[in-house]
Amino acid sequence: MSSFKLLFKLIQSTAIVCGGCAVFVLLFVAGVTAWSLRVDAKLSALNDSRLQLGSDSEAAQLRAETIEKSRAFYEEAIGSGLIGPARREEWVQSLLNAHKALGLKGVPGFRLERPEKINTGPSGDPTVGAASSMAPMAPMAPMTPMTPMTPMTPMTNVSPADPAEVYAHNLEFQLTEVNEVELLAILARLQDEHPGIQRPVGCKLKDPKPRGLTADCTLRFFNIADPAQSVAPHSPS
Repeated sequence: MSSFKLLFKLIQSTAIVCGGCAVFVLLFVAGVTAWSLRVDAKLSALNDSRLQLGSDSEAAQLRAETIEKSRAFYEEAIGSGLIGPARREEWVQSLLNAHKALGLKGVPGFRLERPEKINTGPSGDPTVGAASSMAPMAPMAPMTPMTPMTPMTPMTNVSPADPAEVYAHNLEFQLTEVNEVELLAILARLQDEHPGIQRPVGCKLKDPKPRGLTADCTLRFFNIADPAQSVAPHSPS
């Protein structure tokens, strides 16, 4: 009987030890599983942060490239005279130089109209008021010396949000005793010297003679005046 009790106690002790080991193993597995889940969550968060940083870096690079392109365009527009004070004297001087370069006699008569604010239509094509075609030109007076331009007056109380304003300057001129090739050469030279800021409105050819004909032409120059820097371009007509 004593042997049976001894065997029972031995089995009981063994069962208790095995049960304790099983509980310990279960707790260890549960702890490892929870730790693994936390590590996976941290790794996933780190990976998401890396992807977000990569996306932010690409967006920042794209913004930097856009700013650089815009800056280059802005500097080019200033260099060409599209943005800033109107270079009215340069436009007239270019006409006189082109006329002289061809060896034509005399000087062309010209009239540089006062600048007129223009509107941009739905197609993006700038138009002056409602005019869309060239009106017949009145007889042009002989060329007179240009009046010095009125100095620009700085504007005050200008909000940085104020939009820039676009102006058109019509340069009307008359060439006498020229042929079509010479006329096209003058227009081409003006286009080369002032690319992107002017376009021919039209020319009226008349009085054909053996020495040539008379051409009444209009060129329209464009200028964007920054309201934070100057008032509308103006010079006496």
